[in-house]
Amino acid sequence: MNIRNSILLAAGLALCAGVASNGAPQNAAPQNPAPQTAAQPSATQQNAPPAKPAPAIRAVTRLIQVSVLVHDKHGEPVTGLTRDDFTILDEKQTQKIQLFSVETNLPAEQPVAPLPRDTYSNRVTERGGTPKNVTIVLLDGLNTEFTDQVYARKEAIKFLEQIQPNDRVGIYTLGDKLAVLHDFTTDSAALLGALKNYGGRIPSELTASTPEEQPINSPTLTGQSDALTAALDAFMQAPAQREANFYTTNRVLLTVEAFEVIARHVAAIPGRKNLVWISGSFPINFGFDDVTQANMTPLDQQLQFEEQIEKAARAVNDANLAIYPVDARGLMPSNMNIAKSNMGRSGLQGRPKMIQAPRQSEFATMTVLADRTGGRAFYNTNDLFKAIRTAVDDSRVTYELGYYPTNPLWDGKFHEIKVMVNRPGVNVRARKGYFAVAEPRATPADEKAALSAAATSPLESTTIGLTVDVAAVNVPGAEAMKTVLHFDPREIPFRQTEGRWKGRVETVYVLLDEKGKILNAPAETIDLVFTPERYEQVQKAGLSKTKIVPMVAGAIELRVLLVDKTSGGIGAVGIPLKAYFPQLASQK
Repeated sequence: MNIRNSILLAAGLALCAGVASNGAPQNAAPQNPAPQTAAQPSATQQNAPPAKPAPAIRAVTRLIQVSVLVHDKHGEPVTGLTRDDFTILDEKQTQKIQLFSVETNLPAEQPVAPLPRDTYSNRVTERGGTPKNVTIVLLDGLNTEFTDQVYARKEAIKFLEQIQPNDRVGIYTLGDKLAVLHDFTTDSAALLGALKNYGGRIPSELTASTPEEQPINSPTLTGQSDALTAALDAFMQAPAQREANFYTTNRVLLTVEAFEVIARHVAAIPGRKNLVWISGSFPINFGFDDVTQANMTPLDQQLQFEEQIEKAARAVNDANLAIYPVDARGLMPSNMNIAKSNMGRSGLQGRPKMIQAPRQSEFATMTVLADRTGGRAFYNTNDLFKAIRTAVDDSRVTYELGYYPTNPLWDGKFHEIKVMVNRPGVNVRARKGYFAVAEPRATPADEKAALSAAATSPLESTTIGLTVDVAAVNVPGAEAMKTVLHFDPREIPFRQTEGRWKGRVETVYVLLDEKGKILNAPAETIDLVFTPERYEQVQKAGLSKTKIVPMVAGAIELRVLLVDKTSGGIGAVGIPLKAYFPQLASQK
């Protein structure tokens, strides 16, 4: 939390707004148009002037994307389907399929050329060797006993030793923070090397989430009533329960945040995105009908995480990310009874110290989470290798469908989707719906948390696509980095008022040391105000922003952020500084 709060202190939030006389931001100039991804509506679709002032236009024309798997009776993918072969029902209403594409795990016929020297981008589609679909294996060391982590790691190594040439896999870990062992690659040797250097962690948070039994009902006390006994029990147990709730809360927040960060990282990747979450416990009920409901965890004190769940659900929806929950505990005993000493108590505190069997509600959570994101749940099995292999194989052929819901109701509830294919004898699998969460206006608290996460996360946020050209320069009395930030205004929600198109963004230039500590973070807010003619020009040409960033002793990375002040969307690009300023890291 200290690191997250420090961004505001480091930046000082010294924001300065600038608009040139022609309506363009200062230091901003048109550039070549950035490619528009399938996830974004065209300028014509999303920028039609509203009849009266309204919030961000994308909130009205939100695209729903669905990855669809179609297999024959032998489990082989069905190819050659067209848009006309599919029907989508949203809350039982037929939808018009407006975007359609077929993605495979085969290499592109015309690979994208690598980025030029001294150019960095958070758009993986602009990098050489770009994957069309990816699978992330998340080894959960926060919610998993150490012995189960050892087994899960062994199974992951067995999978990587048999990786196929077209498999694109990343290995992440979750502890007290999310970490990247290796991002997406087809290089099994690199993945194995990274994984073999990871030994897991002792999950102290998991043990602390179950309160210790307190000595109560001394045999020397006689004649006490049942009411007095219950009162003494509650009094003795309350401090331990509060401590356990604290650790459980922390686990839930870290887990949900990891989903959100991963979703935003893969959002811009075309095709199917899979997250294989290998965990020994599932502390959240993620995926129920109403993400605004209270009591999202089975704790006695009814801890509420609806805000965090809503953000993560929206990020997973927007990224079209399929989650494959895998129980790291393997084959479990058939006896699902709770130890007698714990009878009469509910929630996490009712689980014995040595867990012999999971709660049935955990299996239900895994199944719901998988169904509603298009993945599959694996539990009560020792074949973790098969679970990972299944997720990767699901990316061999996927049909990507997109539609704008007719009569949309953004009520925060789960809206059911049904996809049908007019071919006999086929099996169709797609996510069963989406959380209809309205696109909110960013609050100061939201901006603070999102900025902190984007600045210090090991993964780049791709909600807004960015490309940055850099060059080392000398300024009076210091070394500095010249940056030219390019972004696509079609990814920024504008609204038309007083005959102008208006939007607002913030740029932040974060310098980080080797421990991820923020050393400096100068920020600037830019009001984007365009005449209709100028707006049409920049929609086609794009925008750029030049900034000279003075270096600071100890800095090893420059993280360039662009924040949309209306929706809170963020793009982030990391730039390693060692190649440009090798002496900085050794300076303290």
